[in-house]
Amino acid sequence: MRWLVISALSVLAVTGAAAETIYDCEMKNNQRVYGWIPERLVIIVDEQDSTAMAIDDYINHYYDKPIPVTYKDLRNGKFRVTWKHEDMKVRGSGAISATYSALVSKKTGRAQMRVRLGGAADNRPSGQGPCKISKR
Repeated sequence: MRWLVISALSVLAVTGAAAETIYDCEMKNNQRVYGWIPERLVIIVDEQDSTAMAIDDYINHYYDKPIPVTYKDLRNGKFRVTWKHEDMKVRGSGAISATYSALVSKKTGRAQMRVRLGGAADNRPSGQGPCKISKR
């Protein structure tokens, strides 16, 4: 799991971005639907530009580096990031799409994650966990 932070920091060094906040979150699955919620999620927020990048096990598997995610700063001291994976290979089902959403509290350092699986309206995996917050 250490590769997540190393990979995220290497992208930051290349981009030369300033005023980033790094949220290194340990996620716990809330349901018996295993495999969709990663054990770890790292979100890098550029507060000056209101942009973010994220990496987890799935992002690393498909892209080998953090990816840009949609970032929305909320009024209540929280922010939301969203991203979508197309054509994820699923054993016994071929490929599906998955839309990920993470809601993070800047004050408490807690994250909540949800996944919407394409073609599976009744299957909404979710998880939550604490985040270590650091500035760069």
